[in-house]
Amino acid sequence: IFLDINMPVMNGFEFLEAMAAENLSFPVHVLTSSTSDLDKKKALQYPQVTSFLVKPIDINALQKILNG
Repeated sequence: IFLDINMPVMNGFEFLEAMAAENLSFPVHVLTSSTSDLDKKKALQYPQVTSFLVKPIDINALQKILNG
């Protein structure tokens, strides 16, 4: 799952909380324009978050994710 932090209706952290409440453990890659260290620390506290990437994403980083 590619997840942004700033989204309408439900933000990325609310989405991660909803995933946890449903015991869903899909890998999540946070893809955001936020450069906040607090956002990064908070996101990486969720076990399903496997990476925190700042937009614009580097093509090599994207290929690494897609290739597993």
